[in-house]
Amino acid sequence: MEKIEETIQKAAEFIDIGEHSTAFSMLIDPVTLSNPKAQYLVALMLETGTGTAQDIERARELYLSSAQLGNSEAQARIGGFYIFGQGVEVDYEKAAFWFDKAAKQENTTAINDLGNMFKAGLFFEKNEEKAISLYKLAAELGSETGKLNYGRHLTKSEDPRVISNGIALLEQAAASGLTEAQTTLALHYIDGNIVDRDYAKAFNLFQTAATSGDLAGIVGLGMNYLEGYGCQKDPERANELFKVAAERGAAQAQFNLAWSYHYGLGVDRDLEAALKWYTAATEQGNPGAIRGLGEMHEIGAAGLERNLVKAAQLYEQAAEMGDLVAQFNLGVFYEHGEGVPVNRRLAKTYLERAANQGHNSAQLNLGLLYQTGIDGDPDYIQAIYWLQLAAESGNPKAQGAIGLMYLNGQGVEKNVTKAIYHLELSATQGEVHCQYNLALLLRDVNDGPVNEEKSAFWLRQAAERGLGAAQVDLAVNYLKGGGVELDQAEAYKWALLSVSSGDERGGRICKHCEEILQKADLDVGRSRAEAFSLSRTKLGTS
Repeated sequence: MEKIEETIQKAAEFIDIGEHSTAFSMLIDPVTLSNPKAQYLVALMLETGTGTAQDIERARELYLSSAQLGNSEAQARIGGFYIFGQGVEVDYEKAAFWFDKAAKQENTTAINDLGNMFKAGLFFEKNEEKAISLYKLAAELGSETGKLNYGRHLTKSEDPRVISNGIALLEQAAASGLTEAQTTLALHYIDGNIVDRDYAKAFNLFQTAATSGDLAGIVGLGMNYLEGYGCQKDPERANELFKVAAERGAAQAQFNLAWSYHYGLGVDRDLEAALKWYTAATEQGNPGAIRGLGEMHEIGAAGLERNLVKAAQLYEQAAEMGDLVAQFNLGVFYEHGEGVPVNRRLAKTYLERAANQGHNSAQLNLGLLYQTGIDGDPDYIQAIYWLQLAAESGNPKAQGAIGLMYLNGQGVEKNVTKAIYHLELSATQGEVHCQYNLALLLRDVNDGPVNEEKSAFWLRQAAERGLGAAQVDLAVNYLKGGGVELDQAEAYKWALLSVSSGDERGGRICKHCEEILQKADLDVGRSRAEAFSLSRTKLGTS
């Protein structure tokens, strides 16, 4: 017996230094192989194909024999075979049986796996409290995975001291080399919710995990390079990392790479490559990729025929998985009847889901939906609530809509001063219709000071951005005076431009100018209009 134990000990030492074939030849002797520890070690090499040819079935047989002889490591491993269906039918009852046997011998792998079964409700009735107690036991017995699992639980507490203990456990597990702990801790350092945000620490943790070949570590490191967290922003390096992980089957990396190709982030825009990786990630159920594939169908990209029905189906699939952009897209589809029948109630449902998660455009659209009415009469109270949320993030359309609600007393007490304030916030950000509305308000206000110069300024801003109505009004200002010096040639210029912009009044103003102006003024005005149009063409505007 002592000789067998010595042989096993020496074989284990050879395994530790990577001499697996030597260890295997020492352990395969029938007498030695009658020992449960030897059976476990040989099974491990057969399973992984180290030191011998891989043979999963023979490995399972030896694990089972070793487990029956009381080896806790084999008991934990055979439990894993049953829970994941490796060479056997999935059987949670048998998995629980072997995990329980190993756990009674304080095998921490089995204790953690039992915790996972209680947490997921596999065989046992779902019991979060029992799962946590098992994770805690595993952590106390020195298991790094136990520290990870129990640490994750503690970090969900609202007590700062408990959170601190959870972070300490995660740090211990990360320092031991457990890559899942490294990536978990890195994410906490990025979001900064329960620890001080520290991009440098996050970068180092992701880099350490990535160096070990961990897919989550590679993807996380790629995101750091993409965003410049703890390093210089480097989209090209990010995409290199995404590609490595994508080719190894990481769905998140496949989505990230698709996104880069879709929008030309760090790579030349390539919609066919985007479609390829969106499809690969979609097949693994990645919600972002499902939504991205929907966007490809919506626009008919990469050789796909434009198919709004298919796009709506994909958006719904991703929306039900919690993707807030898909929820927004589907809400807009239901609002406008794109790919689905118009249904303002369903539009509200999906927009509200995205809005509650902070999606700014969803907050805007939901506010506008309430403003016009979902089933009938408008709900200005709800409208102003959602529009204010969107406006707080600087959304210019929301700020403009709030300005008009103050002007008209919708959901708020009428207040021209506040109307001007909000319209000006929007106008300053280039929202052309708000520039025009602000100009009219400053010119025509009944219960406040008229400001013709400021009105003319905003008219010109809107006119230069191609708004026909503003061009007509600016033409009238130059003809009659109003915040600008009289300039008949400039009046004719803007009248001509308004005709090109499709404003019906522009034709009448042009005719009036041609009746009253000198030929020289008309020629100058025409020349100015042509120069303005040429400059906009060069800038890529219409």
